[in-house]
Amino acid sequence: MFHVLNGYDDIRILVISLLLATAFLFVLNRFWPSVHRRPHNDVIGWQLAIIGTIYAVVIGFMIFAVWGNFQAADMNVDNEASALLNLFQDADGLPAQQRDQIQSLCKQYAHVLIEKEWPMMNIGEPVSAGHPFLQQMWAVMISTPATDAGEQIHLSHALDQLSALGQCRHIREMQNVSSLPQILWDVLIVCGIITVLAACFIGSDNPRLHFLLVLALTGTVSLVLVSIADIDDPFQGTVHIRSQAFTEALGTMNSHVVPTALPAAAPASR
Repeated sequence: MFHVLNGYDDIRILVISLLLATAFLFVLNRFWPSVHRRPHNDVIGWQLAIIGTIYAVVIGFMIFAVWGNFQAADMNVDNEASALLNLFQDADGLPAQQRDQIQSLCKQYAHVLIEKEWPMMNIGEPVSAGHPFLQQMWAVMISTPATDAGEQIHLSHALDQLSALGQCRHIREMQNVSSLPQILWDVLIVCGIITVLAACFIGSDNPRLHFLLVLALTGTVSLVLVSIADIDDPFQGTVHIRSQAFTEALGTMNSHVVPTALPAAAPASR
């Protein structure tokens, strides 16, 4: 229900929740006046306390879970960008032909992620534009000859970074389509409605104050739910992970200068 929200959706949900709570409290007071509900405050009060406590614990665990997933997705994107940049730099030690191919593919991969994959992830679509470049990198690396020990070391390091790049990409693809199960959303929404309704049933000597408190509770519950929804989808909605790590990596790659071989040292004169 709350998946893939933007700023306007957040405001719309908040306003609709406040209007529904207001309408319910108005109808309740009309057919069951507050003065007739006061004798039941002792029963309603302890039930509301238990329901509110349980709901607070559930919300706390949900926020902890989605925020942990969001941070893990953010760190994985940084790791993917770092692996791509390390692969680009390790390619300096490969033969010239393979070096140029790998570094060109690294730049193209970054461009594709920024210009195509991130907009697709932002609308919840699966991504595949970067796969061909990753496959071409593997093809080049597998066919790269290592003529000396130095090239062998760089080739080994480059293969490690390419493997890490593929692993981070796979994790990002899984995180892009994962979210809280629907059953958990049902629990959050139903328990929130029950908590607000229980607060409405309290009979108060000051109807205006009771009205304001019910609105405050409704607004708090709504804000917490839309916050969980925004964080639950790490690449979508109002709060999402941006492609800044790849933008910075691409800038570093574009400013990279291929190192030249050092001249051989002259023999010492006697």
